[in-house]
Amino acid sequence: MGGATLAGGDLDAPVAEQPGCRPPERTAQAVVSFYSSIGGLIKAEMFPIEVRALAVGLSYAVANAAFGGSAEFVALWLKSLGREEVFLRYVTAMCGLTLLVSLWMPDPSREGYLRDEP
Repeated sequence: MGGATLAGGDLDAPVAEQPGCRPPERTAQAVVSFYSSIGGLIKAEMFPIEVRALAVGLSYAVANAAFGGSAEFVALWLKSLGREEVFLRYVTAMCGLTLLVSLWMPDPSREGYLRDEP
């Protein structure tokens, strides 16, 4: 399948097969994909039941606005500079930031709110 290209790569190909995607970038993306599947449960454990829906929804909205909302702007800006390959480094930096925040979070087995609920 042909199609548009980004930095000489085929947009139909997986991100890991794009030019410039090195092992550290693949590792960061894998870490984020592992978290994505259980993110809702982890966030639910962080907040008391009285504010859980608001807190989970607000944290989700802020994270998507900050990172997902900036992705298109950054991609187009880098494209206008002729530096599309740097976008993978931007994505990797966001993945690394997500990893750091995930590691900084308290241990839910000792401090989580779900452990005391019926």
